[in-house]
Amino acid sequence: MNSSLESAAAEIEDLYNNAPCGYHSLDKDGLIVRINDTELSWLGYRRDEVLGRLHFIDIVTTQGHATFQSYFPHFKEQGWVRDVEFDLVRKDGSTFPVLLSATAARDAEGNFIMSRATVYDMSERNKAEKLQQRLNRSLKLLSKCNMALVHATAEAELLAAICQLTIDGGYRMAWVGYAQQGQDKVVRPVAEAGVDAGYLAQVRITWDDSEHGHGPTGAAIREGRTQINQNFLTNPRMAPWRTAAAQHGYQSSIALPLDLGDERGALTIYAEEPDAFTGEEVVLLEELAADLAFGIVSLRTRQDRDRIERSLRSSLEDMVMVIAVTLEKRDPYTAGHQRRVAQLSVAIAREMGLPEERVHFLGLAASIHDLGKIQVPVEILSKPGRISQLEMDVIKRHAQAGYDILKDIAFPFPLAQWIRQHHERLDGSGYPMGLKGEDILPESRILSVADVVEAIFSNRPYRPGRGIDAAMQEIARGRGVLYEPAVVDACIRLFRELGFSFSS
Repeated sequence: MNSSLESAAAEIEDLYNNAPCGYHSLDKDGLIVRINDTELSWLGYRRDEVLGRLHFIDIVTTQGHATFQSYFPHFKEQGWVRDVEFDLVRKDGSTFPVLLSATAARDAEGNFIMSRATVYDMSERNKAEKLQQRLNRSLKLLSKCNMALVHATAEAELLAAICQLTIDGGYRMAWVGYAQQGQDKVVRPVAEAGVDAGYLAQVRITWDDSEHGHGPTGAAIREGRTQINQNFLTNPRMAPWRTAAAQHGYQSSIALPLDLGDERGALTIYAEEPDAFTGEEVVLLEELAADLAFGIVSLRTRQDRDRIERSLRSSLEDMVMVIAVTLEKRDPYTAGHQRRVAQLSVAIAREMGLPEERVHFLGLAASIHDLGKIQVPVEILSKPGRISQLEMDVIKRHAQAGYDILKDIAFPFPLAQWIRQHHERLDGSGYPMGLKGEDILPESRILSVADVVEAIFSNRPYRPGRGIDAAMQEIARGRGVLYEPAVVDACIRLFRELGFSFSS
């Protein structure tokens, strides 16, 4: 019996020490009295360097001292605290962000003994959020520029609008230049906006093979390829423009070629931070440049206005899918979930006879319906065990977070609202707003059923998939209470009578 107890205790201790999150305990004075191996590895300390030697304020930044001193006395009385943000300090002096929640352990008389804190490393989430912010900035820019392209009636007006929208989108300066064919091969500015104050008049930019033609703008025009300068200070090719760029607060830039048929040009954008143009953001800006070039040519010929609108809409939708793929890369356990939900949502909508345009955009919304999970720590999304109530509360925020990301993007239909409401239920038991019945948008009612069916059908980190029969039983039980009857009936027909199945 003693051997069994010792084995169980050793197993519990192993789980404690090797959990994907940090655990520690503080005594009444804030002294660290217990800490797991995970958190020690984050901090870079040995256990004997911490236990009984360091207080919590010794491992947080100076800014965190006030936060701790403010909440800890109240915590000891109340007995719990949730989602407190700190920057912890490693032994080498570097810092990293964490999210802390804790409960209090008390003796039989109710006296405080120690805290039991759970700590999540938020470094990856914060990096993902910054990436998402940049992608969202570029996606909103693409959306607004597409609207400008659709409504433009004159080339000069269009170029000025695109430059201004680029600045409004968070970049520091933007300009469009056309290649001149003279002996000097200069690049002539035709539109600009932002923090310029004479920069273009101060510098010389050409597209020949000289020193002044080997910057991003000249190279983009000459070679017909995107050119990225991630740092004016360290990039040797930027020497001719380094001083002027520093005076105007430019640290990085991107030049995007404009193929205008018989004429060459470039859209050049400057940012106030280094390494500002990477990955998917570059893809979005290349789509913008391609759309701009197409718009200029179309304005010049006054033809194919309908084709412009279709092309721009397609570009916007393609870029939304870039973000969907970015999200799935964070969470391999649910990769494919959004695509399968989109397949089923589209099939249900068609079975119910919705207009094809609405069906199309419902499929697009379904493809990114979990976009808000970019703000949920990966440790929670991929946790193999039971999800705590605290962790579930964090997950539930994703519906509102997805809405907040998409709400300012101009779609023909309210995709952001559809996504916000996909966890609402007819009886008001859903989230985030507790909507009931007809207050829930029809497309959201379709999306909610498709989401539930796919979630039950597929494997999850904490359980294997339960199959289609279990999924059909679940939505049938919730018919008219949780889920729209017409949606449930259409979904069951698809699987039972029409041979629908998820494609790989």
